[in-house]
Formats: sequence, C-alpha cells, structure tokens
Amino acid sequence: EEPGLLARGYYADLRHDQTGRQQFDGGAWVFDGDRGYDRWLAGPTLGEHNAEVLSGVLGLSEERIADLAARGVIRDRPPV
Repeated sequence: EEPGLLARGYYADLRHDQTGRQQFDGGAWVFDGDRGYDRWLAGPTLGEHNAEVLSGVLGLSEERIADLAARGVIRDRPPV
C-alpha cells in the first residue's frame, strides 16, 4: 500500500461472503468528489452460477447436473 494513494482514498475495499474483505486498486479518477466504490461489486465465486447456466441456459436436468458434480466435471469450490 502506497501511503500517498492510501491517504487519497485510492484503494477500494470489497467484501465477499465467501472470501471476506479484499483490497483492490481503485480508479485514478474522481467525479464530484466520489470514486464510486460504493457501487462496485465483488466478482462471482467459482461455480456460483453453475445451476443457472447449466439448467436455465443449457437445459440440463438436475440429475445430469448432479452426475457432472459427482464426477468432478463441475465444482463450486477449488479442489484441495
């Protein structure tokens, strides 16, 4: 963390339910005294949208999705 950037509020803190608080480089711009960080969202986690995409977009059945998960083809967390 660069002290000068920290003092100017450059860094953005984002909180995610699974990964906790993380700090990111923010934008170098300020509009009307606001960097807009309160509108930033944390990115999706691994597999967060699996069910939505596999069933809703690709039309796979719950059984097929369960089979893919059982065989390790899809995951909702990294392998350890």
